[in-house]
Amino acid sequence: MQLEPENKNLINTYSIVAYDPESEQLGAAAQSKFFAVGANVLWVDPDAGAIATQALTNAHHGRDGLEMLPGSTSTESVLESLLKGDEGRQKRQIGMVSSTGDNAGFTGEECPEHSGQVLGDYYSCQGNLLASEKVVDSMATTYESDDSSFNRRLLNALKAAQREGGDRRGQQSAALVVVKKDCEDISGMECRTDLRVDDSFNPLSELERLLDLYTLYFEDPEEGKLVKLSQDLTIKLQKLLTKLGYYGGNTAGKLSGDFESALRDFLWTENLRGRYTKAGSNAAIPKIDSRVISYMESVVEGSNSKQGGRRT
Repeated sequence: MQLEPENKNLINTYSIVAYDPESEQLGAAAQSKFFAVGANVLWVDPDAGAIATQALTNAHHGRDGLEMLPGSTSTESVLESLLKGDEGRQKRQIGMVSSTGDNAGFTGEECPEHSGQVLGDYYSCQGNLLASEKVVDSMATTYESDDSSFNRRLLNALKAAQREGGDRRGQQSAALVVVKKDCEDISGMECRTDLRVDDSFNPLSELERLLDLYTLYFEDPEEGKLVKLSQDLTIKLQKLLTKLGYYGGNTAGKLSGDFESALRDFLWTENLRGRYTKAGSNAAIPKIDSRVISYMESVVEGSNSKQGGRRT
C-alpha cells in the first residue's frame, strides 16, 4: 500500500498582521486546524515588521522578509523580491506590515477556496480554506471597530473570523505575538507577548485565557480594578487562602499580620507581587487587584478537581 504524499508545509489558516501607531506595537495572530500554527506562520520583529506566511508556507519569506524590511523603500518591494522566482508562489499567501505601518499582501491563484485578503490602515487580514468569504471581511471589520488594547483587538479579530466559520476544517491551534518598538529591555515580558496554543479543541478560548493571565502578570494594575479589603472581602480571601494551604488562622475578616503574611506568600508564589497595595491617604485599608481574587478562585477550583492544597 502506498500512502498519499503529504506536504507538511501546507498550513491553511486565517491570520492578521498589524501595526498600532498609538501604542507603537507590532503584532500578528492566527488560528488553524493545524498543529502549532504559530511556529511557522507568524514572524514579528520590533525593528522590522510583522509577516504571516501561510497556505503553502515558506518560512524563508518570514525570516528573509524581516531582514529586508528595515532597509526597503516599501513593503510592496520586499514582497516582490520574496516572490520573484518562487515556483510555488501561486500557492502562497502572505500578509506584511512594516514597523512604520506600510503594508502589502499576496494571495496566489491556487490557494484553496475560500481565500481572501483585506488590506486596511496599518494591517492586513488574510485566510485560505475558509468556511466562506465573510471570514476575512469580519476579521477586518472587527479589528477596525474595536477599541480594546492592541493585543485584544488582534484576538477579537480572530474570534470574529471564527464566528463566521473560520478554517472550514475546524480548530486546533492559535497564536498571538505582539512586540513593542523601542522597548529598553527586549527580553522583558512587558516588551513582548508571545502566546501559543498548539493543540486544543477550542484554541481561541484557551488563547484568551492565556492573554488574561499575561495581563494579570505583566501589565500594571488599573486603578479601577483595585478594591479595598472590606471585612466581607477579607473573609473571602481568608477562606480561599485556607483552602489553598496558606492560612490557618481566624476567618472572621480581621486584618491580622498572619493574614497579610499568608496573602503576600501566595502572591509571591504565584508571581503576582505588586497586586496588593495600600490605599492612598488611608494606609490602614489595603487594596488588592480584583483579578487576583478571580485567579485565586480558579486555583481553588483547579485544586479541588485534582488533589487540593498548594500548587507546586
